[in-house]
Amino acid sequence: MQHSESRDFSRRNFLKGSVIAAAGGLLAACAPAAAPAGEAPAADDDAAMASDRMGGTLVFGYPQKTSYQDLLAMEHNAGNRRYYLVGLTHNCLVNISADYTTWLPELAVNWEFDGNDATFNLRQGVKWHDGEPFTSADVEFTIGRLVGHPNVNQWNGVRHFKGIIEGMTEFSEGEADAVTGISAPDDHTIVFHMTNPYRAAFLEKLLNFPIMPKHLISQYPEDTWGIDEQGQQGLKNTPYAKEQGIGTGPFKVSNYIPDQIVEYEPFDDYWGGKPQLDKLAFVPYTDQLAMAAAVEKGECHIAIRTPQSEYERFQAMDHVDIVLNHGPSAFAWYHNLRYVLNDKRVRQGLSLALNRDQIAQDFFYGAVEGAKAPLWYGDYGISPDSAKWYEYNPEKARQLLEEGGWDFDYTFRLGMSSLSPTYEPLYAMLREMWDAVGVKTEFHVMAAEYTNILNNPPHDFDTLFSGYGWGLTPGGFIHNFTDPRWGDPDEQGIAMVDELILVEDPEELRAGALKLQEYAADLQRHCVIAQVPGIHVVNKRVQNGGVVPVYGPRTDWIDWVNVHMSA
Repeated sequence: MQHSESRDFSRRNFLKGSVIAAAGGLLAACAPAAAPAGEAPAADDDAAMASDRMGGTLVFGYPQKTSYQDLLAMEHNAGNRRYYLVGLTHNCLVNISADYTTWLPELAVNWEFDGNDATFNLRQGVKWHDGEPFTSADVEFTIGRLVGHPNVNQWNGVRHFKGIIEGMTEFSEGEADAVTGISAPDDHTIVFHMTNPYRAAFLEKLLNFPIMPKHLISQYPEDTWGIDEQGQQGLKNTPYAKEQGIGTGPFKVSNYIPDQIVEYEPFDDYWGGKPQLDKLAFVPYTDQLAMAAAVEKGECHIAIRTPQSEYERFQAMDHVDIVLNHGPSAFAWYHNLRYVLNDKRVRQGLSLALNRDQIAQDFFYGAVEGAKAPLWYGDYGISPDSAKWYEYNPEKARQLLEEGGWDFDYTFRLGMSSLSPTYEPLYAMLREMWDAVGVKTEFHVMAAEYTNILNNPPHDFDTLFSGYGWGLTPGGFIHNFTDPRWGDPDEQGIAMVDELILVEDPEELRAGALKLQEYAADLQRHCVIAQVPGIHVVNKRVQNGGVVPVYGPRTDWIDWVNVHMSA
């Protein structure tokens, strides 16, 4: 069966976002001043343009640093890469519509599944930003060499394809010189030989990996790709990652200052047509309130993941629209199962100590509900056997902590890259609730050592606060069982996912997804708090963008070719 242009999989009943327009008065004058590390181009420089002229300068923001991965798009260290790199400077083989219902062609114009083989016909005439032609050799290099290489950050890449593409496991573990399950019959065809007849689950994995330029990345010796003396991925310290960021996308990087700003210019030879914007800038705000203030002043035109505390004030702004799109994602504590959280009963006790309804109301301002499961898909619902581990029950929590052998003299370390003012009230609530059952806590701010601590032995942390996703299909949840940062793989969970991603019958799929939900809830590898509110703000000067941001999966969230600024 061949798929050209799109492939519908709405039978899977996945989540869909909703767009809500908001209008009213101005944001209250007491909003805090914007204070990003970098300074965006003046947003009103183009205000004098004639109203019928397309173009202008668009500034968009996201509350997360860029230095987690810099311009190395194949890395997967931060959610904001899906905005400032993937789909903007780089392309994947496929994309998916903003409502998660339709597969879209990108660097592949169509694809065909035949048994265990997946053949992708590649778009012709595509150029890299430096003018070199894009070919199947770039795809073979990215997926077959770069992603699975033993020296490359293993939790980011190969976990998606181990056991899926033939030979990927052997190559990633250093037992083979190449991946046997990828071939390129010609310059515009790539074939994946899979271990089973995967379909949507395989396409979902391809969403995570922008294709990288072989002619540039292969210049760096493979023995330098790995972790360096500073605990950083070697590829992240290359001119490509620090300066170039060359891809096949609609915009190319013109200036990059880590954690301050990324500036772009249109790529005239983009295969989808030259973008209409004159300039584009991404500002990685380290404070959501600073981003909110920039929205008020008109300095930031698209603000992704704005703070829920400002939601009512956003509704009173007459120059913006509000896009509400939660997505399959939540906030959670990622537990390190190696040390004090090794016993499942301890993890269960920590979960039952939290009053999620109070957190949802007092911190999230009722924008979302408290979590009742570690994953859920559309109308599949939530099993009572899952929900019971998210109820507020401090007496049961204390009992489980005691039965699990928790040392009540130990101080539980709450890990994070930095102590964000936006989330300090949430941390205070969590600490108070855990203290009520006898668990002492302290902050563990990792700062510059964040990547090193997480990715490298001895993994010296207890738990980590971060965004958490479960994917568009049950196959997207596999990393929660396999990610080596959190401990040894959970073989039972992996087996459940492996079986489920081959299921075609809708009722069987639903039943299996609920069983997976129940198992993950009982296991409590991660302590899920509440769904990400998904409050995104778009200035009304942004035209023809079709802007529907989402936290979690990579989607076709904006039309980068046709978006432009009105006067």
